[in-house]
Amino acid sequence: FFFWHLAAAYTHRQLHPPSPALIALGIFTFFCLPSPVARLQGLAADQLPKWKHPQDDFLIAAKWVRENTPADAIIIAPPWRKDTFYQLQRPLIAHWHTPRLNDITEWRQRIESLVGDVSHMAVDDNLAGEMDTATQQHYANLTETDIANIQKRYGGDFLITPSVYKSYPVAFQTPGYTVYRLR
Repeated sequence: FFFWHLAAAYTHRQLHPPSPALIALGIFTFFCLPSPVARLQGLAADQLPKWKHPQDDFLIAAKWVRENTPADAIIIAPPWRKDTFYQLQRPLIAHWHTPRLNDITEWRQRIESLVGDVSHMAVDDNLAGEMDTATQQHYANLTETDIANIQKRYGGDFLITPSVYKSYPVAFQTPGYTVYRLR
């Protein structure tokens, strides 16, 4: 609307010359508009650290799994990450963000086998991050017996975990995650 009026004033400047007050108002308004250059600088300053930030250890481990395991290998991986399936491109035991709608009970059992039962937690617990903390701690504290039971019940050729297990051979390791060969 403002620019339409500005264009009309410019077009009719010969017939109706602008008053000094209108010129002052125009200059004031122009300087009040946000600078596109400053906005671009702000966006760049916000995004630059993200571009420079090294990939997290899970992404490095996921890339290794994607490039070095058979396409039909079943992976036991942290189910809470939204990008797990996309990064691994392998079948998963369970994924929090993609429930199996044809068998929701089995999906829930699979999730609970990986992260424990969180059904007693309230929505506020999830918003406060307590559910995330509880699920990650449960996953990190899976015993070798728990893993063997998961593997026996659902399969599993590789395990991606932040934990250390002595009885499984290490296939790949980053500072934060280890990929274990289970079969």
